[in-house]
Amino acid sequence: MQQQDNTVDALQEVIDFAYHNECSWYVDFWRQQGLLCKPRIETVADVTQLPMVTKKDFVISGHPLNYTFVPLANVLSFRSTSGTTGKELFVFPRGSFSPDVRTILVQNGARSFLYLGGVHKNAATTFDYLSLGMQVITADVHQLNKTPKLVIDHQVDTISSTPTSLLLMAPLLAQRQCVNMIRHIVIYGELLTEDMHTQIQEHYPQANIYTEYSLSESGQGIAYTTPACDLDINCYHSHESAYCEIVAGELVITTLTKPHPLPLIRYRTGDAARWRDHKCSCGLQSSQVFELTGRKNVDVVKVGGLELRYSALEKSLQQLPPTIVIDSISATAGVNKDNQISIHLYVALSVETKITAAIASTLIQEVVQDYWLLTQTKSLSHYIANQKCLPPVIHLVNKAEQVALKRVGIKLITDS
Repeated sequence: MQQQDNTVDALQEVIDFAYHNECSWYVDFWRQQGLLCKPRIETVADVTQLPMVTKKDFVISGHPLNYTFVPLANVLSFRSTSGTTGKELFVFPRGSFSPDVRTILVQNGARSFLYLGGVHKNAATTFDYLSLGMQVITADVHQLNKTPKLVIDHQVDTISSTPTSLLLMAPLLAQRQCVNMIRHIVIYGELLTEDMHTQIQEHYPQANIYTEYSLSESGQGIAYTTPACDLDINCYHSHESAYCEIVAGELVITTLTKPHPLPLIRYRTGDAARWRDHKCSCGLQSSQVFELTGRKNVDVVKVGGLELRYSALEKSLQQLPPTIVIDSISATAGVNKDNQISIHLYVALSVETKITAAIASTLIQEVVQDYWLLTQTKSLSHYIANQKCLPPVIHLVNKAEQVALKRVGIKLITDS
């Protein structure tokens, strides 16, 4: 009950902050949506009075100066997210850090931290770890061959990265005999599989594994697990720095860190999730547990930390004979024994074709190959150029096989 009372108070404070700040972005947005008076939050259910907000709503508003809620002296940087918009949208904080998995790492002895991720998070992540007294080294995911020297020179004991990058980096660290220096790993940015989790533990035998769900939009962790947890893969403890809802299968968050240069109030993350009723062995009973299951109502899956979009591929597939009608596409990715990203596309046809499956597979393979080499992102081109990312392998599946794929967690891109 005390925890719920604290959440109610924190939600009201965030709304008060939005109303009484010089920036009127939220007030104007709410009025446009028909909410004319400031709501009073007496129970957590009252937050549903507020309209939900999406990334698109911020895009329409232009530069983040239009919705900076604190003086510029308290702003660390303006950043874009992972590249889906290509413009600066969100305001990262200075001095509004809320302890999360980073505090736990420091308590468990972490001292030198290597952050291997996109530049859109580097600034906030670096500032937060420095505030805890840790040495911070940022590295380029496109230059993994340089990470062993960084690890040795800076006596790195902690690495934060996507599972794919961790697996690609492990042989490089092993070759320089420094992999056992790594005692803590923080995984983020991709849905994990049991196999990938096992591989990471095998490649980093001295490391304790943490997972973190964070948003580039907020510059802070939203949920996490620690080595003491016995949660299933892709399940997380929600953190007190944010209030989490699941609305129609989508994770919706309200950041509670104060003061935040851009509070996210009922922000639709685009991540599909569901609540899990689980009493974790770590003893943390005050937070709820949710499971991430993929993306919600978007035609994108991440393969090897890179995005594959059905809408972009669809134009290429239009050159197929009319007898080949694509019903849905799903994708999986992993790192093979040769340390290469291996991608598998599962293509379901909505009607019976008048040509053989072998011919259909060959035609689809040719189209996907052209798309893969000519229209993908700079990051993916880098992987291909360095022979780290193999061209996708095509699998034709029927309706029954689609159902089977869903049962083992392979989500069809076109599913809502």
